[in-house]
Amino acid sequence: MTGNEHDHPVAEPGQPDSPADSTHEGVSAPGKKGHGWLESVVVALVLALGIRHFLVQAYKIPSGSMIPTLLVGDQLIASKISHGIRLPFADEKLAKFGHPDRGEIVVFRFPNDPGKDFIKRTIAIPGDRIRIEDGQIYVNDQQVKRQKIGRQQYKRTSCTDAEADVFEETLDGRTYQVQYARGAYHSFWEFEEITLGPDEIFVMGDNRDHSNDSRFWGPVDLDLLQGKPLFIHFSWDHCDSGLRWSRFGTGLGG
Repeated sequence: MTGNEHDHPVAEPGQPDSPADSTHEGVSAPGKKGHGWLESVVVALVLALGIRHFLVQAYKIPSGSMIPTLLVGDQLIASKISHGIRLPFADEKLAKFGHPDRGEIVVFRFPNDPGKDFIKRTIAIPGDRIRIEDGQIYVNDQQVKRQKIGRQQYKRTSCTDAEADVFEETLDGRTYQVQYARGAYHSFWEFEEITLGPDEIFVMGDNRDHSNDSRFWGPVDLDLLQGKPLFIHFSWDHCDSGLRWSRFGTGLGG
C-alpha cells in the first residue's frame, strides 16, 4: 500500500452510545436489600454489551474514499443484524439473512486484514457479472446509469484542496452521488469481467478515483459483513476543527 488516502481503512470501530440512565424504583429481592444499585449497574452493562454485539455499533470515517456520501470525521450508527447475527467475541455467525441489495452501503471486515473494518457501496451481488470500461460500470451487461450534476471542491484526508466531477448514479432504484477526479488515465478505469460466486459481493467507494476496493483486492465474502449503516449521529470537521451540524441525523438508506 502507498500513502494515498484510499490506502486507509474506511471505517473503524467506535464506541456505542452510552445506555440511557435508568432509575431503580426501590424494588429489590428478599435478603438483598441495599444492593439494588449494583443490580442496576450489572443489568445496564449486560444490556449495553448485548446491544453493541447483537444490534448496533458505532463507526467513524477516517478517510475520504466514500466522499461525497461520507466525509472524513463522520460518525455513524450501523445495524448489525441486517444480514446476519454473529456470536460475540467470535467469527462464527449464528444466522445469515441473505445479501445486501445493489446500491446499498455496507460495513465489512477487510478481506486482506479482518482486523480492520471497511465501508463501501455494494455494486454487484451474488451471481452477477461485472466489468468496468473507461470508468463506466456494467452489471450483467447493463450500464449503470449516471448523470453529471456538477463539479465540486472538497478536502482530501490530508486537508489539501481537491476538485472532482460529481455524478448522480442510479442502481436498482437507488440514487446516490459519486465523484471522479478525472485527470490522467487510470488503470483502474478498466476491470475485466468476472462472475461473482454465490456468497460474494463487489464493492466500490463513492470517491471512485480514491478508493481501495474490489477493483484491487476482489469480491467480499458475505461472512465478512458487519452491518448496514443507518444514519450519521455525529460529524467533526478535522480540517476546520468544528462540528458539521447539518450532517447530524442524515440517513444512509441510499
